Amino acid sequence: MPKTVQARFYQDPEWYQVEDIILEFINPLKDMSTIDTKQPAEHVKAEVIARRLAYESLIGFVRSSGLIRPEKLKDIKPNIFQ
Repeated sequence: MPKTVQARFYQDPEWYQVEDIILEFINPLKDMSTIDTKQPAEHVKAEVIARRLAYESLIGFVRSSGLIRPEKLKDIKPNIFQ
């Protein structure tokens, strides 16, 4: 049975680099220091709400579509019992 394109991508040992690129575009939505706080409070509040909703929607989409893992794999630590 031939591999699907999706399986080829996800099984590629360098797929983590694609995950990192995707997250580089999504994670800045969480950076609230880039919001212009000189604007009226309503504007700042609206931008915070919009960024939060956009982040949650985008991260939910890429995780449910399988573009990135649900959680990053933890660093592999050496086994001290070997």
